[in-house]
Amino acid sequence: MQEKALLLTGERPLVADRSAERVLEFFGVPSRRQSAMDFRLPESSSRANNSNYRLVCAARTFAQVMEALQKAPYDWNGFSRQIHSVFLYSNGDPVALSNVVSQLSGATISIRKGARTHVQWSIADDPDGVCGAMRGLRVRPAATALSSCDFFDVNGCSATPLIAAGEKAAFLKLTWRGVPFFVSSVPLLDIDAELTTQNFDIRDHLFSAVPTVSYIRWAFPNSSWNTTETSACLVIDDLIDTAGTLVKTAAVSGVDTDEEFHLGAFELRENPAQSEK
Repeated sequence: MQEKALLLTGERPLVADRSAERVLEFFGVPSRRQSAMDFRLPESSSRANNSNYRLVCAARTFAQVMEALQKAPYDWNGFSRQIHSVFLYSNGDPVALSNVVSQLSGATISIRKGARTHVQWSIADDPDGVCGAMRGLRVRPAATALSSCDFFDVNGCSATPLIAAGEKAAFLKLTWRGVPFFVSSVPLLDIDAELTTQNFDIRDHLFSAVPTVSYIRWAFPNSSWNTTETSACLVIDDLIDTAGTLVKTAAVSGVDTDEEFHLGAFELRENPAQSEK
């Protein structure tokens, strides 16, 4: 079954749509752009069609699609057969985003700017493995991201938080008409923007980068770029236990034990300038 990305846009494509197109292109995912006004589900008679689309669009754009689908006499079983999943991103319009997510979940989900008191965020260890190598991690995002981004209030709703802290969430999973939806509360990362620092720190871009990359790697496992080698991450850390004893700990992640893999290792000393390969 072919993995295809269908990027839906409004009558006038948004800046966020261009960012989505560039990210798909960067990961080598085949995609085509289509106006949301022209989007039509295949007729039920075309069940032999082997295509399986992944819809990618701004939440505001998908609102048009929802309205059209609910009015038309479509076969919803056909919808779930033809649509593998949907990824929705914010275009900076929290009202439109809240309305769409609330319709998808069947309950009111509000959006508020800022979450300064929520210092530590968790990336869910989802059974479907959507968050890939990031799943199960706890991250302390940059203070600027916590104060400037919009977040879902998900206390008591049926949506599954994938990146969350308490009742706040930046990345949600929902199911509508039998199709999984993944929704980011933050506009996508602009990969063409110049770096303002020497290094790309994921803590500065947790909410704009991780949802998109996680979805692409999960939804397009065969069509997105993959390395020919299996890689692993080996972390060796010096810890001081309660008795004041130096303890060496090591962890390997990102590789199955029965596979061959290539490993690049380095030692980090107290002075980074003294690090040796």
